[in-house]
Amino acid sequence: KKFAEGRQANENGDRYELVGVFFTLALFFAGRGLVFKTGVRWAFLTVGTAVFIEGTGFGAGEWARVRGEPSGRVAVASGATSQGQSHETTLAQICAGCLGLPIERVDVQGGDTDAITRGEGTFASRTIVAAGNAVAGAARGVRERALALAASRLGAPPAVLELRDGTVRAPGGATVSLAKLAGAAGPEALLDVTYHFNPETVTFSYGAHAAI
Repeated sequence: KKFAEGRQANENGDRYELVGVFFTLALFFAGRGLVFKTGVRWAFLTVGTAVFIEGTGFGAGEWARVRGEPSGRVAVASGATSQGQSHETTLAQICAGCLGLPIERVDVQGGDTDAITRGEGTFASRTIVAAGNAVAGAARGVRERALALAASRLGAPPAVLELRDGTVRAPGGATVSLAKLAGAAGPEALLDVTYHFNPETVTFSYGAHAAI
């Protein structure tokens, strides 16, 4: 998306392909419904459709904190509080992807001022854009710290190390766990990063729904 002469243009995404695939699938399942549900090929069947494009990511960004713990688990604190939108799953997925961890080892907490002192909130379809990017930024920060700390222990530069399944691996086979790195003493070993993401502009999402 870009802004020019006061006008807004969407640059990416293929909404026409989405609609084409959407209606092909909708008609396919409608046809199967005619055969298997009614048993009568020419029975009437209604297909309700809705196609949308929506601006998301409003507000002054969002804050997130990601902390590696000596237990091997990772704690995520978000300024956005869930109202039933499954933040506990989506934000955990983002963090797990950045750190190469199973999602089951990520704990997400929203709106706890003991864990994170600032938050913009949950409204206007903004959480994945704002809070999601904040979690990704904090998780990448934890990853960088973990690789830098592991480099000194494994005798290899951070660029050649791999963090996967909670373990940092060197090309020669030497390993050190994220849990051990999180339990190391000293402020330089602190796997605790807070990140603020502030979107430059609105991010647009689009999709389609059908009811048969």
